[in-house]
Amino acid sequence: MILANGLVMDDDFKLKRLDIQIAGGKIVKIAEKIEDVDEVLDMSGKYILPGFVDTHIHGAYGVRISDENPCLHEVAKFEASQGVTSIAITTAASEYNDILRQIDVAVDASKQTVGARI
Repeated sequence: MILANGLVMDDDFKLKRLDIQIAGGKIVKIAEKIEDVDEVLDMSGKYILPGFVDTHIHGAYGVRISDENPCLHEVAKFEASQGVTSIAITTAASEYNDILRQIDVAVDASKQTVGARI
């Protein structure tokens, strides 16, 4: 598959009109023009950026890590819908044992959650 004519952020953080070839779920080539591929999606006028990393998040989408039974799957799913590919769950100020519980919840969720990686 080719994502054609998108505005792609390059290594110098500048936007350039480029094509991106994807095979097996991975980017395999980025060039000004890629041809000879069956499936082409015209991305004219669209930005193609790397996935964002949220380095400090207590929760989202109505869920907080400090909740008694937080559904971090909902947080990860929501964040992914906003272009965030990874999140660093941040505990809330709490008593020591509750902070440990929050960390356990985040670790468990990281093993089974889809969406942004925890």
